[in-house]
Amino acid sequence: MPDIYCPQCKQTLDGTYVCGACGIVYEHRDGILRLTDAPNIAEGADGLEYIGFDTIAADYDDTRYGNPLLLDRLTEVLREMMPPKPLILDLGAGTGIFSVRFAKFAETVYACDISEGMLKLLIAKAESEKIKNIVPIRGNALDLPFPDNMFDIVTAFHVLHLIKDAEKAASEIWRVLKPGGSFLTQTPEFHDAGKSPSSVMDSLYNKLADERKIGLVKSPGWGRDDFLPGLEKVFGNYRAIDDSRLHFDEPDLIARSWRQIGDATRSSQIRIDRNAHDAIMREIEAEMKKQFGEDFLTKKFEHRLSLRVIQSKK
Repeated sequence: MPDIYCPQCKQTLDGTYVCGACGIVYEHRDGILRLTDAPNIAEGADGLEYIGFDTIAADYDDTRYGNPLLLDRLTEVLREMMPPKPLILDLGAGTGIFSVRFAKFAETVYACDISEGMLKLLIAKAESEKIKNIVPIRGNALDLPFPDNMFDIVTAFHVLHLIKDAEKAASEIWRVLKPGGSFLTQTPEFHDAGKSPSSVMDSLYNKLADERKIGLVKSPGWGRDDFLPGLEKVFGNYRAIDDSRLHFDEPDLIARSWRQIGDATRSSQIRIDRNAHDAIMREIEAEMKKQFGEDFLTKKFEHRLSLRVIQSKK
């Protein structure tokens, strides 16, 4: 039985996932322990229909990550920053992109996410690779169901910008980390694409979608300007690791970026009007051809992709 707390009264659950203190019975079905009934849909803005991560789970990997080399290198760098056989909490584990990789060298990985649809895909990945040391939990980052000082490592990738009260989530991460433990993260804000065609394309889509109000997820949590100050406030420290393995040329990024932007109607948490989206794509295509040539999708551009790992220690 893993050491898991009742989120309501902070008492350890028994082997049947019943809280002996407050009597709440938590459901454990299809491999997922459900410790929150919070919705998995981000806080909506006026006029936008939020559909949540459950709806887009099946398309998540295809539309978010397209470079296994990047993920393998990032995992290699992260592993070197961890003790042997660490106890890991992967917060915002999603479809298990990192949880499954971590499980190959960790003692146990607690994969916590608010989206049940994402966790079901994580379980399928783990089963396909015969991985048995992942504990999938539907939980809330603002009220983690774990005792103080439990984990050697907490990771959160592409998460804290989505949580409105990111400072509270970071405080919960601090609480469950062991003294000397590390919080490791890498967020979208730390991609450095410069003035590459892919970044121009992203900027164009964001600008046109914003102008036409067709709906984009606005980051309610920590963004580029307040992420590092937020970590400093909660942890008192952070350091950025710029490892040479996380800097490499990717000449085909423009074609992949085009596919990912084109998939916005099936990958966004907000329901996007197909006709409006297609009209924007036509405008972007015309502008990209004007700036980069008719063959911009097949041309091999000089492009340097860089990532930074951020570490805060308790």
